[in-house]
Amino acid sequence: MPGFTPSYYSRAVWAVLNANRVLPNQGAWEAMREALHFYAKRLLPNGAVRDWGFRPGEPAFTHTIAYTLEGFLESALLLEENEIIEKIILAGDNLLQAGAREGRIAGRYDTQWQGDHSLVCLTGHCQLSVFYYRLEEITGAARYRHAADALLTEAAGHQNRGVWRGARGALPGSAPFWGPYLRFRYPNWAVKFFLDAAKKRE
Repeated sequence: MPGFTPSYYSRAVWAVLNANRVLPNQGAWEAMREALHFYAKRLLPNGAVRDWGFRPGEPAFTHTIAYTLEGFLESALLLEENEIIEKIILAGDNLLQAGAREGRIAGRYDTQWQGDHSLVCLTGHCQLSVFYYRLEEITGAARYRHAADALLTEAAGHQNRGVWRGARGALPGSAPFWGPYLRFRYPNWAVKFFLDAAKKRE
């Protein structure tokens, strides 16, 4: 959307920081710190983030929520921005609390952690699994591994196991298949994040 800069671009900040570790650019580190603080102004007291979806003011699929949280977390770790790290851990905790309150992680959330349970965004489930495995690595808290395992297991339950080779092993965009995230499609990045999470689980 013209003029809209979504908060999930925080993940691009992380990518530039990683690249800069291999191909150093003198000004990149501080430029990315400035960029991270630009997005950090959108962090709300409850851990949610304004404009973390595809359109301003709309509930965000867990796909872009996970992009946002992971981008903030990994960038803040590299830049040693401890206050941002603490806020993202809070976001992770509040998402788990919303899921526990509602019986499962929804497919998308607004900034008050009100979930849309008409779908599961399977890409987001896999990405959040990676995120929670990472929180377990950072904090040592077993609850994050339990959450990551549960998200990955639920996503695996929707993996295509049919006889058509072109779709076997794929994950649909949504469960149910006609849900609003990539309706009736099998995004290749869903499997990419599924494999990332499976690797973290080892």
